[in-house]
Amino acid sequence: KDLHQKSPIDFVLVSGDISDKAQIAMFQKVRDVLHDLPVRYLPMIGNHDVWSYHDDWKEPFPTGDKMFAETFAERYSVFGEGLLDYTGNTSVSNPQSKHPSHFQNFVIERDGLLILGLDWVSRLEGPVRAATNAELHDFPGGTLPWLNATLAELAMQQGPALRQVVLVQHHPFHCYPLIGWYACFTDHQMKHLQHLIMRYAGAGRVPDAHQWFGVLGGHLHRWYNGSAFHDSATTHGAFKQWRQWETPATRNNACLSVVHVDDGRIAHIAKWGGEFDEEAAYEAERADTVREMEMEMESFQYVLGM
Repeated sequence: KDLHQKSPIDFVLVSGDISDKAQIAMFQKVRDVLHDLPVRYLPMIGNHDVWSYHDDWKEPFPTGDKMFAETFAERYSVFGEGLLDYTGNTSVSNPQSKHPSHFQNFVIERDGLLILGLDWVSRLEGPVRAATNAELHDFPGGTLPWLNATLAELAMQQGPALRQVVLVQHHPFHCYPLIGWYACFTDHQMKHLQHLIMRYAGAGRVPDAHQWFGVLGGHLHRWYNGSAFHDSATTHGAFKQWRQWETPATRNNACLSVVHVDDGRIAHIAKWGGEFDEEAAYEAERADTVREMEMEMESFQYVLGM
C-alpha cells in the first residue's frame, strides 16, 4: 500500500509458495490477506503448494494445485485488461504423477510487454512434500505444449512485434552450484526450452531472442541479479544475454521486487523489503536440501532391499 501511494502499481505477481504445506486453510488465509491490496494481483504456484501434508500425515496424491485453482481462480477471472489466457481451471491427465493436474499458466500483454507465467512445478512426490525440482510437463495439456501453442499463435499474428518477453515462474534457471538438477532445472531441460523458443523467435509478433528479458523467479532463499543460464546450458548466443532476477523466498521478512516498465520493456528492478540474512538463509536451505536428498536415498535403498 505504501509503495502504491508513492507510485501507482499496475498489478502484483506472487511468485509461488503461497502456503507452506498446501492446505486449503493456508490458501484461504493468504487470499484474505492479498484481497486487501489496493491493486489487482495474480498468485503463482510453488512446490510448497502442490502436496498437502501435516506433521503426521500426507495426502496420497498431489491435490494442492486443484485447491489452489479453486481458491484463486476468481482473481484471474476479474483481472481484466491484459490477461489473454489462464489454464488453471482445466484438469489435465498427468502421466507422470498418475493423478489429474491443474497447471497454473497464464499470459499477459501490456503495452508491448508479454508476460508468460509458467508452471514448471513438479507433481511428483518428494520425501516431505512435492519434489523440489522443475518439470517441463511435456505431455498434452502440460506447460511445455501450452507454451509452444502460445508462441505459435503469436508467430502467426500480423502487426508490430512485441517489445519484450519475460518469463515469470517459481523456479529460476540459474541455480545453486552442484544442486541445480535437484532444486531447479537440468541442463537438458533448459536446452529443450531454448530450442522451443528459437523455433518462433523473430516470427510474426514474437521478438528476436536477443530482445527477451529473461526470467523473474523465486523458489530459492536469495537475491539474485545475473545471467539466466550458465555456459553448459546455453544453446545460442542470445541466451547468454538473458537476465535472471530472483526475489528471495522468506517466511519472516517480506521481500518484494518493484519492476518498472517503460515503452514495453523492463527498464529497472528495485529491491524492497525488510532485513534479510542471505548467508543464513542459504545455509538453512543447503541443509534442508542435503537432508531431503539423504531421505530420498534411504527410501531408494529400502525399495531395492539394500
